[in-house]
Amino acid sequence: MRFDIFNRAMVEKYNATEKHVVISLRNPKSEKPKLSESCQDSRLDALYLEVDDSDKDGKGRVLFTEQMASKIWTFVNYYKDKVDLIVINCEAGISRSSAVGAALSNVINGNDKDFFRYFYPNMYIYRKVLTNKREESTNEKN
Repeated sequence: MRFDIFNRAMVEKYNATEKHVVISLRNPKSEKPKLSESCQDSRLDALYLEVDDSDKDGKGRVLFTEQMASKIWTFVNYYKDKVDLIVINCEAGISRSSAVGAALSNVINGNDKDFFRYFYPNMYIYRKVLTNKREESTNEKN
């Protein structure tokens, strides 16, 4: 599985011809990115989450939750046999999106090194996504 990481401006201009899905992490109360119309035929779906790029609770902050991680895994598990590309974006394309991409790649591809080489994954989000998958796998065995 391939994971492309973008910021808001890049994902709005992105033109993929291969079948793909989008996971979009945006600042709370901000508008959804306007995904390129040129990808309408190749984009199967998009998942939108509102979350701050933070690992500390604070007044008005929206932290990444286990429910958000579960939504991501449900979405990915539904589409993983239908697409070879998952496009992930956040506002800057540096930490939230790369954290999700790294965790997904770790589980699906068995390797997340490039995400740590080229980006700065939000470790709070990375761990939440990994932990949720591990818990899901454990529950499936019981």
